[in-house]
Amino acid sequence: MRKEILSYNTKEKKIEIAGNKIVSVKNKNIVKKGARVFKDNNVYSASNIGEIDDDKLISQALGNELGSLPFDYELTAPKAVSKKVQFLNNEFDSAYEVATKSLNYLTKNFPKFIFSGNVATYSNQTNMSIDGTAMTNSYDISRSEIIYKHESSTGIMDSYFESMEVGKLDFEKTISNYAPYLECYETVVNLKEGKLPVVFTGSEMITSKAISGHKANMYHKGVGLFKGKLGEKVLNEKLNIFDISYNPEVSALRAFDGEGFLREDPSLSLFEKGVFSNLVCDARNAKLYNMQSTGNGMRSYNSSPQIGFNKVYIGPGSKSISEILADLPECLVVELAAGGDFTDDGSFSTPVQFGFLMKNGKVAGRLPQLTLTAKVQDYLGDDLIDIASDSIRPSHYNPSIVTHMNVKIN
Repeated sequence: MRKEILSYNTKEKKIEIAGNKIVSVKNKNIVKKGARVFKDNNVYSASNIGEIDDDKLISQALGNELGSLPFDYELTAPKAVSKKVQFLNNEFDSAYEVATKSLNYLTKNFPKFIFSGNVATYSNQTNMSIDGTAMTNSYDISRSEIIYKHESSTGIMDSYFESMEVGKLDFEKTISNYAPYLECYETVVNLKEGKLPVVFTGSEMITSKAISGHKANMYHKGVGLFKGKLGEKVLNEKLNIFDISYNPEVSALRAFDGEGFLREDPSLSLFEKGVFSNLVCDARNAKLYNMQSTGNGMRSYNSSPQIGFNKVYIGPGSKSISEILADLPECLVVELAAGGDFTDDGSFSTPVQFGFLMKNGKVAGRLPQLTLTAKVQDYLGDDLIDIASDSIRPSHYNPSIVTHMNVKIN
C-alpha cells in the first residue's frame, strides 16, 4: 500500500486599485490538502480545504470506496527534495508601498488615463509526502497588473501591462519600461496592409498550436499539427522550445510533478533547431504507450494526474529585442489580441484590439484596429525573423519571437 499526501499553502497580499485609487488590501492564507492511497490496484482519494491531520485524511480516502479508481501502471519511486526561493528584502509586506508609489507616478505623469488593477505578493509552498519521503518546494513571487483607459476612450479598457517576478517585487521597472507606450497613446499611426514584422508581448498564443501534439496521448491519437512527425524538422532551425520543470531564473517553479516525479535534467526539449524532438508524458500514459514518464503528471490537490506542461520556454537567440527592433523600419507590437483561433492545418487568425507600431526600435504610435493572419508553419518557419535573447517586456521570462504576419486593417 502506498500513501501520498499533497498539500498547497499559499499566503497572499493583494493591493486592489480602481479608478486611480487604492480601494482594498486583501490578505489570504489558504491550505489545500489531498490524499491518495494505492491499494489492491485501486486508488482511493480524499481532499480538504484547511488544516487537517494527515492520518485522518488517509482514513477518509480509504473510506471513499465509491470514488476509487483502478490503476495498473508503475508508480514513481519517491526521492527526497527541498527547494526554496524567497524574497530577499521583505517584499511580501512591501506590496502596499509599491502600489502607492506606482499609482502616484502613473497619475502624476499620465493624468489623462484611468488606472485599475492590483499589486500582489505570494508565498507558496507545495509539500508531497510519499510513504514518509518528504518533497518540498517553496517559492515567493509577485504578480502585478495595471489596466488602463484613456479619458477619450469609449471602451471599458484600452490595454494593460503586467509583471510576474520570482523572488522580488520591482514593478517600478515594468512601469518605466511601459511609459514610452503611454506617451504615444494619442498618436494613431497610418498603416499599410501587407506582410509586416510582428512581435507579441507574450509568446504563448503563437506557440500554443505548435506544441499541441506534444502530449503523448494526443500524439498517439493522431492529434496535433505535427502528427506522425516526431524526429523530423518541421520549423525554423532558429527555434528551440523546452519544457522546463525547475529553474527559477526563467520562472520554472515545479520541483516535482503531481506524481512525485523528480527530473534529473529539468529541461526537456520540445523543438531542437526546428526538429520535433520529444513528447511529454505522465505515469499512466507511459505504460499505455511504452514510454517513460517525463515528469509531466499535473494535478491539483483534489484531482487525478493529467499530462500537462511545466514551463514552456523559448530558447534565447543571440541579439537583444532592442537590437532586433532597431534594424526593422516597422514592427507591430501586439498587446491585446482576443478572439483569435487556429484551424487544424495551422492557419491562424486573430483581431488585434490594441498594440503599438515601432520604427527602428522607437515607439511611433498606437495601432488601428486590425486582423493578423498566418500559418504556424510559416511564422515559425521561413517567415520567422529572429528570436531575441530577452523579452520586449522585462518581467516576461520568455524571449520574444519576431516574425512576419499578414496585416489587414479592420
